[in-house]
Amino acid sequence: MTKIIHKFPLKIIKNQIIELPLFSEILTVQVQRDKACLWALVNPSILSKEERHIDIYGTGHEIQHDYNLKYISTI
Repeated sequence: MTKIIHKFPLKIIKNQIIELPLFSEILTVQVQRDKACLWALVNPSILSKEERHIDIYGTGHEIQHDYNLKYISTI
């Protein structure tokens, strides 16, 4: 099974939904050319997509959610 890394642009907003291929593994979020980007390991043969919720929090900001959160990166 071949996998490749894809880059997905992010908005600097509190909450957003991005579509990734099914079973994608989020690797990191970094800034490239002054824009926030998410990199994920994807299987290019999978065409079906799934929604992923991305939340951005500033230091000291309150987090109120009922679902499990996973830290990705600091930008």
